[in-house]
Amino acid sequence: MEFQYHYLLLGLVQGLTEFLPVSSSGHLVLFERLLIEGMSSSSQLTVNVAFHMGTLIAVMAYFRQEISEYCKATVKFICSPKSPFNQVHWEVLMVLLLSLPTGILGLAMKKGGIESIPTWGVLLALCVTALICFGIDRINNGNFSAKKIMPHHAIILGLVQGIAVVPGISRSGSTIFAGLLCGFSREKMASFSFLMSIPAITGAFLLECKELLEMGAQDVHLISLGLGTFVAMLSGYCSLALLVRLLKGKKFKIFGFYCLAVAVIGFLGT
Repeated sequence: MEFQYHYLLLGLVQGLTEFLPVSSSGHLVLFERLLIEGMSSSSQLTVNVAFHMGTLIAVMAYFRQEISEYCKATVKFICSPKSPFNQVHWEVLMVLLLSLPTGILGLAMKKGGIESIPTWGVLLALCVTALICFGIDRINNGNFSAKKIMPHHAIILGLVQGIAVVPGISRSGSTIFAGLLCGFSREKMASFSFLMSIPAITGAFLLECKELLEMGAQDVHLISLGLGTFVAMLSGYCSLALLVRLLKGKKFKIFGFYCLAVAVIGFLGT
């Protein structure tokens, strides 16, 4: 089998759009339909598994300090349950709590066939993401810190993250928007939105691995896929750094105009 250059492009698309508020699932669906017409479901699943692994490594590398604090606090609390319950413990607990509605809603929507949404549905969802991006720039900065993340905030953020499995709806954009509406600061949501994504991305990765083992990988050039995964990881890391800067500078409207442009072009071409 010859080297598949389109895997490099798909890896770049996945990495750039996984964390930028433009919907990675929506872009991946559109690009897979454009670039790899007639791609088998097993091959598509293999690509998704590999690229999810790349972006998962990227977010864990970018937030390695925060993740290290989470892990140390969790291990310490398990080994010494009587130790003081601090801010990091509380934040870990809220991440676990919000992961429950995310998982329940996400699984329900996947079983309902949301990933088979028609192209016009993806484009319409991108319009919604555009409105979210415009809204983020207009919301005043809150002053809530991690200590003030309450269970009802966690449930709201978890539900919003679950809804974002819809191709075209940005997970990062929608959770940042919801967090700002709840009164959290841009600085806090710049990190917390992605820390809360780790269980969701990990869960999606494990589910896809299970499906792949049941289905079996076929018609995939491993070297092409490996390089595409590396591109997804590298571009994902860079997109994280860019997003944090743009969020603090209230420049999300850039992504709003981009999503609208993609949707308009898509509608005109269908």
